[in-house]
Amino acid sequence: MPSVSRMHRMRRMALMIGNVLSFGITKDMKNVFLLIDYWQQAIETDMESFFALLLRRYGGQKWLPKERPCTMRYGIYLKDPFSLECMDTVEEYWKKTGFDRQKETIALLFYGHSYPNDFLPVVQKMAECFGQKYNILPVAFSQNEDQDLETLQKYLCQKATPVSAVINLMPFRLGAGPMGGNADRAVEILRELDVPYLKPFCLTKVSEEEWKYSDAVNPGEFLISILLPELDGGILSFPVGMMQTEKTSTDGLELPVRIETLSRRVSALLDLKQKANKEKRLAVVFYNYPPGESNVFGGAFLDTFASASELLRQLKQQGYLVDEMSPEELQEAFVTGGNCNCPEWSEQAEARFTYELDGEICPVRGILNGNIFLGLQPVHNPNEYHDRNRETRAEYQAFYQWIQKEFRADALIHFGTHGTLEFLPGKENGMTGDC
Repeated sequence: MPSVSRMHRMRRMALMIGNVLSFGITKDMKNVFLLIDYWQQAIETDMESFFALLLRRYGGQKWLPKERPCTMRYGIYLKDPFSLECMDTVEEYWKKTGFDRQKETIALLFYGHSYPNDFLPVVQKMAECFGQKYNILPVAFSQNEDQDLETLQKYLCQKATPVSAVINLMPFRLGAGPMGGNADRAVEILRELDVPYLKPFCLTKVSEEEWKYSDAVNPGEFLISILLPELDGGILSFPVGMMQTEKTSTDGLELPVRIETLSRRVSALLDLKQKANKEKRLAVVFYNYPPGESNVFGGAFLDTFASASELLRQLKQQGYLVDEMSPEELQEAFVTGGNCNCPEWSEQAEARFTYELDGEICPVRGILNGNIFLGLQPVHNPNEYHDRNRETRAEYQAFYQWIQKEFRADALIHFGTHGTLEFLPGKENGMTGDC
């Protein structure tokens, strides 16, 4: 299979030769690439030109008007999602659209064409929603494998109007796709930028109704929209758009509720960057599966007590409000102190924290060390651990509700292996707002 760069060279050469020798096979070669461009861009004027060129040149319909220049662009460039005007420099874009120095800037990465799916409505809804609070830098790609990553670096890493987060709506890895590319170079750019990298995606193989009632997205969608982007550090991988259900339509349908959810989470991430470490509240959840003292802080082939002790030491070094604890002190607090699930040889410690859920007072097992909560994940259906059809117990739900609403954690870490979140009922990925 030819590389993308070779195909671009072939296209440019065919267009150039077709302009110079505008007859016979050279003109046909030029027309083939023009038709491909019209088809890929697929906006109304380009589709009119597609059929005009095809029918006038090869269908004998000489009365049809001459085709117009194609709006398709190759490479990486800036494209206003509303006016569809394309620009080459950040300075030119802000001069045209305006820049608010009181707002942070979010880069929005998307396909600049409409084939095979037109997700421009999703891009526009994203730009509209995030544009209420942030400057939006819209970066368009002709395809994932574009070799013009130096242009991407120039857009994202410039210092005049720094980018605070990147949202990428394209599938596959950044800078790479089915026909090659350079994902490692793209990762270097993201590492240099060092800001949150968000990877929401658009569903292309299911209807909205099918998505709501499925356990997960299909394997192909999972691969290109969740698994591969995670290799680049992409987070918050959930749908924000999907195909319309009409069989004749390839237009994207935005999901406003999920876009608003993404907007809130991005705002929380950016607000957290401004918060001093001593003010941040962190919940660290350890495993106790199967329940009992012998499996407290369980982790296959891991010395989890020692690892947790090192975590606390480094957090203190970074300015978090926390005291160091040795592995032995942690073991004392949880094992012999009775702060575990279903203790077998020690007395059950009275829970220091509780949470009321549906009228039931549920214990929250753990200790508070400064602004760091160290807790044990509760038991999930002790006799049917792996049954995903059973609703989890109230204590399990109360534990996470307490972390979110009472402790008000800024972040949560599941530490060690392995817990029981994967055995809960509901979707494995591609979450809806009801998950």
